[in-house]
Amino acid sequence: MTLTSRSEPRRRVVAAAVTTFSLVAGLLVAAASSTENASFPASNAVDGNTGTRWSSAFSDPQWLEVDLGSSQSICQVTLNWEAAYGKAFQIQTSANNSTWTTIYSTTAGTAGTQTLPVTGTGRYIRMYGTARATPYGYSLWEFRVFSTSSGGGTGCTGQSNTPNFGPNVDIFDPSMSSSSIQTTLNNVFNTQKLNQFGTQRYALLFKPGTYSAEANIGYYTSIQGLGQNPDDVTINGDVTVDAFDGTGNATQNFWRSAENLAINPSAGSDRWAVAQAGPFRRVDVHGGLELYPASYGYASGGYIADTKVSGQVSSV
Repeated sequence: MTLTSRSEPRRRVVAAAVTTFSLVAGLLVAAASSTENASFPASNAVDGNTGTRWSSAFSDPQWLEVDLGSSQSICQVTLNWEAAYGKAFQIQTSANNSTWTTIYSTTAGTAGTQTLPVTGTGRYIRMYGTARATPYGYSLWEFRVFSTSSGGGTGCTGQSNTPNFGPNVDIFDPSMSSSSIQTTLNNVFNTQKLNQFGTQRYALLFKPGTYSAEANIGYYTSIQGLGQNPDDVTINGDVTVDAFDGTGNATQNFWRSAENLAINPSAGSDRWAVAQAGPFRRVDVHGGLELYPASYGYASGGYIADTKVSGQVSSV
């Protein structure tokens, strides 16, 4: 059964333990000694788009500068050069945009992407080019700066590429043990089971793969698969909402959701007994779906869309 139903404002980076100061959404302010023309402004080198670039006039020296917004301890710079690259250049920092300190220097620069381990401190940082490799100007697709000045970073070498979404977002992958995943699911549920008016919010996110788990979903909790299609994430077990409050009814089971995953119910049918604000979307249930509490009490509303149920859907 199937149920259907580039702008450049002056904004600053919020720094993390190891922060990349690259302008993904208009976060940094860039300036340059010159531009080839209006199509290649300084801001293009810090917009997070490797299809846009800054290009200077066809002379030496030239520079591209970034204002980091506050003093930072800089540990790495990445230059993504276009074919017109700098053969000799320096990386310099400044506290006042006037007096500059050189933290890297080369006379043997190369085209393509250069990742430069550096050590320095400053609010401003610039690439100061003294010799071009071609008759054209200096041209950078991207100028990225890495800092460890905020929150006790351990350095740029070997840092994690996994973003930190905070303590209330759990991301599971198939390499994790079933017991550790189950412990996390239980802990979140025990916190949210009766927490109807609390301020905590939780997301349980599953990378593509197959899992053995029993997920009871309490208040303000969302369980989601991260695959392109629902069957990219399969739960061998249950994703359950029941009358958890002891009343035997599910009429206050608000504010929770399940989305974009497949379920092989442990006893043949999954239970999703909710009230309003309890969506069940893009789910492939390999079995039945019971929309009432195990006590045969009342449920009220809910929302099911883009969901496939191979067995019986029961509301009584």
